[in-house]
Amino acid sequence: MKLVTDGVWSLSRMHLRILRTAEECMRSHAIVPFDVLKSRSRIKGNFMEHAIDLCKLKFLSYVENGYKLTYSGHDCLAINTLRQRGLEAMGEKVGVGKESDIYLGVYGGRESILKFHRLGRISFRNVRRNRRYGGEGTDWLELSRISCQREVMYLEKFKDMDVPAVFDHDRHVVVQEFLDYLPLYKTRVSNVRTICYLMIGFIKDLWKRGYVHGDFNEFNVLVKDDIKVIDFPQCIQSSDERAVYYLRRDLECVLAYFRKKYGYEPEDGCSRFMDELGVGGRSHGPHRPGVEDLSACSTAESGVQKEMELLGLRVDDVSALDGRSA
Repeated sequence: MKLVTDGVWSLSRMHLRILRTAEECMRSHAIVPFDVLKSRSRIKGNFMEHAIDLCKLKFLSYVENGYKLTYSGHDCLAINTLRQRGLEAMGEKVGVGKESDIYLGVYGGRESILKFHRLGRISFRNVRRNRRYGGEGTDWLELSRISCQREVMYLEKFKDMDVPAVFDHDRHVVVQEFLDYLPLYKTRVSNVRTICYLMIGFIKDLWKRGYVHGDFNEFNVLVKDDIKVIDFPQCIQSSDERAVYYLRRDLECVLAYFRKKYGYEPEDGCSRFMDELGVGGRSHGPHRPGVEDLSACSTAESGVQKEMELLGLRVDDVSALDGRSA
């Protein structure tokens, strides 16, 4: 999903009003009729001229005598809102994940990461069934907003743990602190036992708080002298029927990684940690073979790896936002 930045900073208030109206109308219309968008926008002047501008910029798409807000239009609205609250500059894309795009930025004078949630990509059409949020009629823009809200909620809830700080968020975009860490899969740590037990400890502490990460692997852990854990949209409560299954899988992903890369494995392995949490004898929970796992652990080269490359980058070449009023 390409972020179309051309025109984002120079849109007039009339253009933005049309986009916001289209966004609001799409809560009740799959396609917003021309007359509805025109009347509710209350544009003074030539509505068609403004609508054509937005279609050329790919912020709106014209379909069957009506309009749809595009992902780029959704991006535009989020960026302009964040700009009013402290977003000063936005740099290059530094990562493409399974469900997100990552950009460098400057927010409130601090280097930051902008994560754009992108649910609904071709390989993730089972997201509604697996993530269990959003009904059948919920569009992908709304699902992306929900995913972002969930991640922010969990990052705030666990802010006293080893997670990145959240600066701000709007719609489907979350602004996080830039971490001068390395992705675990991209480096060889010297303190193997320490890092392994920090990761196991995070999983156990999260369970004691009543939650399971659900996608805990080398792609979602950043390391320096300590660790930082990222990517929480799939986090679930320990009361969920799937929780024990995902808890065991998170633990096994960590142990498999250290066993394969370093030949190291704690004594008694996963069973001991499950017993320490009091769930060693419990059922793993329902798991349907053949259903796509959105959070399966993997050591293969993937888009998630690209997402992690941001940790070795700095904000060297960012485009300053212009001073025009939105």
